[in-house]
Amino acid sequence: MSEDPLKEWSRLENENTTHALVSAAYVGMLSRAPQVDAFTTWLLAGTGATAGLLVANVGTISGALSVAGFQLCLSLLAISSLLGLFTKCAAAFFPIDGERQAALQAQSLKILETHGETRKQIEESAKKRGVEAPPDIEIMAVLNEFMRPLPLWAKWFVMLYIKKKQHDRQIGYLLPIRAFMWQTNLCFLQALFFLAFVVAAMCYAG
Repeated sequence: MSEDPLKEWSRLENENTTHALVSAAYVGMLSRAPQVDAFTTWLLAGTGATAGLLVANVGTISGALSVAGFQLCLSLLAISSLLGLFTKCAAAFFPIDGERQAALQAQSLKILETHGETRKQIEESAKKRGVEAPPDIEIMAVLNEFMRPLPLWAKWFVMLYIKKKQHDRQIGYLLPIRAFMWQTNLCFLQALFFLAFVVAAMCYAG
């Protein structure tokens, strides 16, 4: 006996709504990425300026902090700066911005809706003529065209990622969310090492 159409309709509606809500939550999370990036930039500039001040006044400051204290403070600033650069790389190399992700999704849906309407007309025309409708667009053809200008390593990465996540309906958000997690974690560590520098400077100065 076939499944009750009402139950199947309800299941599909619940599934679609669940994924739509999850996508909206992902967009909300990613909308914080520009603020994290701005804070990283501000902290990176402050760290660089502080390190420059230490180096420019190495004689006076090393006397006040001791050589060991000066080396520790400079090392903490260097680590904080390095973490800031890694944070900027996460924002630069991966599509983290939530507004852009939402805009891209809306644009893609609009294109697919237009294609669906045109495709329906093609199939109706083929039916009237008594012939089989021409083949529809294939996702692999779209991917191959998209990857045509990419370097080999990027093509390999895209294909590996799609092959691994091809059945996941949130595939468009998984990589940005993971990059956003890296961004926030690295930003937190960047700030932590800068605070460690402040504490170390106070301890050695005292």
